[in-house]
Amino acid sequence: PGVAGAGEWPWHAAILEKDNAVYVCGASLIDETWVLTAAHCVEKFLGSIQQLKVRLGEHDVSTTDEPTEHEERGVAQVVVHPNFDNKTLMNDLALVRLEKAARRRSNIDIVCVPSDQLPLTRNKTCYVTGWGKQTEDSNHSVVLKEIPVPLWENQACEKALRTSFGARFTLPPTAVCAGAEGRDACDGDGGGPLVCEDRGRWFQVGIVSFGVGCGRADVPGVYTRVSFYQNWLHDVVIQNRRNKP
Repeated sequence: PGVAGAGEWPWHAAILEKDNAVYVCGASLIDETWVLTAAHCVEKFLGSIQQLKVRLGEHDVSTTDEPTEHEERGVAQVVVHPNFDNKTLMNDLALVRLEKAARRRSNIDIVCVPSDQLPLTRNKTCYVTGWGKQTEDSNHSVVLKEIPVPLWENQACEKALRTSFGARFTLPPTAVCAGAEGRDACDGDGGGPLVCEDRGRWFQVGIVSFGVGCGRADVPGVYTRVSFYQNWLHDVVIQNRRNKP
């Protein structure tokens, strides 16, 4: 898997525990005051959101000697999708509101939320980013990694996953699959973005949700399909703006 260039994926964010900076999950900046992540990452913090912080613009977690500094924000609110099921990981997404808006600059920026009209063809190469493991047996990465992953059609993905989850497994339309042998999200990448380019703009197509191992042959990773939730995302973000005093 490739190493990302500094500031190459400026929407990629990290959710950390505030006191000891322990890494919780990946996330992505979709609005100046909101990051998008997986519900399974933050559900357990719903009663203690003050324990969390969000780091923006990070690249190499092992050093502070970088040309562009990261920024950190406290967490003001966590909104888990109301239909999230932590047994099946259906509707695995959540929004995290920053205490203070992000300042957009070279290494901190917003990724687009796609509509259903975004053309996603089979085998289109998209990218997943994160500080997760390179392989099932390796350590977590200290530098943000970028992995090119081909998209799968849902029918083929469902068939591939039945070898692990049984013949009754059904893949919901709220999921999207991507990956190839040796190219996959892995442990520590959860909540992070799967992005695809269309006419010069980057759209977040998926949120890292679950998989079977990492990068195994013929077993793609499963992501929450962001376009399915565009109305919910819009409503939460816009409603919050309206409620501001």
